[in-house]
Amino acid sequence: MRIIASQGLRALTHRAVDGAAGIAEGGTSYYARTRHALLELIVEELAARSIADAENGVRTLRDQFPGGSSLDVEVLAHAISELMDSLWSRSDDMRARYALLLELDPLDPIRERLAQRSDVRQAMFDETCSILQRAEIRNAPVRAIELLALADALLMRRAVTQTDASDAPILEGYLRGIA
Repeated sequence: MRIIASQGLRALTHRAVDGAAGIAEGGTSYYARTRHALLELIVEELAARSIADAENGVRTLRDQFPGGSSLDVEVLAHAISELMDSLWSRSDDMRARYALLLELDPLDPIRERLAQRSDVRQAMFDETCSILQRAEIRNAPVRAIELLALADALLMRRAVTQTDASDAPILEGYLRGIA
């Protein structure tokens, strides 16, 4: 993942992984015979880490917005921003994820583990939609999709600009607009 994050997907070779891991040349080939198999291992690891992040994020959102609670836009914006900070704490993972999303063939099944139809995305959508519905936001499913897209765009901005500026004001502005 560090190789992809720092040098791009084209730099990912068995030899590069062997060197980065400090193992004998050919060692990586034992676990992943082909480049595609190596990509599958990377995508599975990224997905597993993202699932853990999503589960933590869902727990945090549930704790801060229990059933029946009204929407406090500022609190929700900061909760989402903190989740994004948590994701960004592993910036190499995020950079590798974006590189894979951009460069893998859209029809490649391993790409789906990182794309819109992932179990991570579904868990975040379900919880975000639930919070927005409890807050009586009209058309909550559409608004949840928009909010998640905004969060993705803000994370991509971080990857491109290398900035750690808080995203809470942008999220708060969007939430005030839909509230």
